[in-house]
Amino acid sequence: MRHAKQALLILSMVILSVAGANAATSITIGKGDFYISIGDYDYLPYGNQDRLPRVNFYEMMSDYGTWVSISQFGRAWRPYVYYDWQPYTHGHWTYTQYGPTWTGYEPWAWVAYHYGNWIWTQRHGWLWLPGYDWHPGRVIWSNSYNTIGWMPAPPRGYNYFCGYLCPERYTYGGGYNDPVYGRRTSDDSYKFEDYNDYDEYSEYEDYDDYGDYGESGEYEDSDRYGNNRYPGGNDPFYSSGFRYDPFFYSQAYLRIAPRLWVFIPVNYFSYDNYSDVYFDTDFVRYLFDRRLIQINRQGLDRVGLEQIVRQRVSEQPVLVKQMQTERQMVRVVVPVNEEEKIRTHANRVVKDVIAPAFVEKRKAFKGAKARNREVVTRVFKQPTEAKEQAQVETLNDQTVLSDAKKAREERRMKRQQVRTRGIETIEKADKEGKLEPMKRAREKAEKKEKAPKGASSQKQPEDKVKKRTVPQEGQTKVDSAAKF
Repeated sequence: MRHAKQALLILSMVILSVAGANAATSITIGKGDFYISIGDYDYLPYGNQDRLPRVNFYEMMSDYGTWVSISQFGRAWRPYVYYDWQPYTHGHWTYTQYGPTWTGYEPWAWVAYHYGNWIWTQRHGWLWLPGYDWHPGRVIWSNSYNTIGWMPAPPRGYNYFCGYLCPERYTYGGGYNDPVYGRRTSDDSYKFEDYNDYDEYSEYEDYDDYGDYGESGEYEDSDRYGNNRYPGGNDPFYSSGFRYDPFFYSQAYLRIAPRLWVFIPVNYFSYDNYSDVYFDTDFVRYLFDRRLIQINRQGLDRVGLEQIVRQRVSEQPVLVKQMQTERQMVRVVVPVNEEEKIRTHANRVVKDVIAPAFVEKRKAFKGAKARNREVVTRVFKQPTEAKEQAQVETLNDQTVLSDAKKAREERRMKRQQVRTRGIETIEKADKEGKLEPMKRAREKAEKKEKAPKGASSQKQPEDKVKKRTVPQEGQTKVDSAAKF
């Protein structure tokens, strides 16, 4: 009897402590242009300083997530984010002198999208591996009919050939030079020239149909095809390096590909925020099942980007700053005039994506105790007079979680509509024969892949070699500029 009473007393204390913890949990979130700091480093490069304060990446990112150990990589960072989050979705691409450059709306976006690499793991989901060389956005570009996509590129020497990340010694062909497929670019059987017999792309003017996604009206025909703007004539892949690759459809990779890729309709490329308009995993799987994916391993310059999205892409100026990290001095590149877009979307990302994860982890925002007051004041609206009150709301944990669940469902419904329209567009194009050039290119590539070894390495006429050669890695303007 006595033991039963003791057990009941312990159980009661546990229930009361849990209930008390739940009741005590709340998060204060800014409304409109008012912002409540999450950590000490929110949007740090957008301050006025030419030289940023010293930052330790490991300490900094601990404000926004946790560090885990990965046997192949060592320490990797896992962000506190809600369940449907994935990299390179809450933000947009702009074009700078370094190529397509990502502006993210998470408070830590300026670090995690411009240094190091993102990888997806079965156990932890998306993880960030630290790096110290700035890049505009380390992704691999792809496209399909009326669609452009990107995938976070894993570190060199690792790929997803196993349906997960494989170290170099396990990659297909043992390759180190290709971070996705593990193919040695010095191996003749895998050179791009093998897949560049695109004579039949002369019929590719059908690709210019806008389908159900509207008409941009950005170009006049004479400008698009009459002034040597596109050296490949009607072939939108001529200079942009997009090619069909049979290895892209290996069974192991197909199992994981829908988790990795982000695709949007091309007319949404100029949107400020892709979080509501990117295709869901079902559509990505649909594109792979139909074998309608073209990959670009060379980097995407402005001409190639304009060919794909069919609109003018202006180059945005940047500010270049320096920052000392725990390891070395690094370059920080900030596209100018992005503050307004950050103000518009930051609080939504914080409320819908970051706050619920903090609630579940029992973590608190640093708020007024954060050390980034100068940056927050510069980027976000702050009270200018004592009588003016910041617009904030304090939410308990249940409200935060229920609001996040509702917002997640709204995003899912919007993306479902985008998926439905995308499938309808492709099905319509297929019935009208507009996918035939892509199918023929696929058939040629697969035929050459199955050809006896050495058959594809025969020399071709000199004039055709010049026509078909795709610049190798490091030769494009984007690659060379982004490597500093």
